[in-house]
Amino acid sequence: MQKEFERGKILPVIPFPEDGTSVQDTTKLVLVVLSPDYEWIDDGSTRKTIYEWTRNRGQSPRLYPGSLIWCIRKQGRDLRTKVETLLAWRNVERDFLDGSLAGEFDGSDKEEIRTKRADADDAVVDEVWAGYRFVVVYDPRDDSGVRVIDLGAGHANAGETLSGRVISTLKSGALLNDSPGAGYLARKWPEPFKKKGAWPISALRQAFLNGTMERLLEPDDYIRHKVPEFVANGDFGYASGAQGDGYYKVWYSEELRQDEISFDSDVYLLLPAIAKELKAKAAPEVVEVPIPQPPETPGEVTGPLFPPPTEDTTLPTPGKRTITVRGEIPTEVWNRLGRTLIPKLKMGGDLSVGLNVSVEVEADTGQGFQQELMQILRDLNIADTIKVDLN
Repeated sequence: MQKEFERGKILPVIPFPEDGTSVQDTTKLVLVVLSPDYEWIDDGSTRKTIYEWTRNRGQSPRLYPGSLIWCIRKQGRDLRTKVETLLAWRNVERDFLDGSLAGEFDGSDKEEIRTKRADADDAVVDEVWAGYRFVVVYDPRDDSGVRVIDLGAGHANAGETLSGRVISTLKSGALLNDSPGAGYLARKWPEPFKKKGAWPISALRQAFLNGTMERLLEPDDYIRHKVPEFVANGDFGYASGAQGDGYYKVWYSEELRQDEISFDSDVYLLLPAIAKELKAKAAPEVVEVPIPQPPETPGEVTGPLFPPPTEDTTLPTPGKRTITVRGEIPTEVWNRLGRTLIPKLKMGGDLSVGLNVSVEVEADTGQGFQQELMQILRDLNIADTIKVDLN
């Protein structure tokens, strides 16, 4: 069964997980195949199990619930019966070949046993195609939290694969998109980000994998390849490092290298009108610098034109002392701290920097906000040292 799902696979396959913790929270679509012990019943416990495993990985909420595509077999004993038949013919063939099968047999019997075993093998493969016909994906708009798709009875086909069959069905149901264009992103621009015209790249990636927008096979690759194209064409802008009402760097209608694309919390996709306005404000002013002229009357220069700096003869104090920086920091200067104060502090030894932040959000958006913060910390590789609580 596992080999049949992995044959010519387009999606990574996670076979027969024991529980939700066995399925990682990933930014790529994966096909999760439940063991034959589970069977799909519309109002049964399997739906609740899949929903719980989709929303949470153990005790932690998933950031990318939409990345999981669950595949479950239909009700009934057809698969079990055909597997039992296959195992029986394999035993007969093994006993025949090692001579432990009682009775007298000739060459035709040997061929018949092999044919029966091969037919039983094919019957199991056909039943895998016919039985694993239910696909379940995360859908926050559904009352149950998941959407169920019946693939219909399938048949093993050399020109098709099981994962390919699933992908084709998702595309036909507008649940999967190969490569959305700029128009699609403009139509799906979230309301909270319209006023400022800046959509965090990390939130854009998450939208492809949390049920907000159509899924992508690999959102990271899509963003790294398509965003530079959108920026060069003037469809969108790209910015990094929020600073007050602007950004440290803005790209618009120009080349944007792929290595500039990151999923940090401080990089953004910009609406074209906003990007154009920011680029206009950032245009450098032309300042004429007067060129020094030689004196009209030549004379002897009695001193250097540029006096050397005065030397500081103060001797350093022996030993070491500790400098502690405390106090509230305005949010608009946080990014500047990372570029100015922190590098200066790192010139010393045993630097220790902590984080103590609290923010008030609406109750209905609290869990989603928490998930976004957790992903930001993961992108920064500090999720293990910082805890995000929702009270």
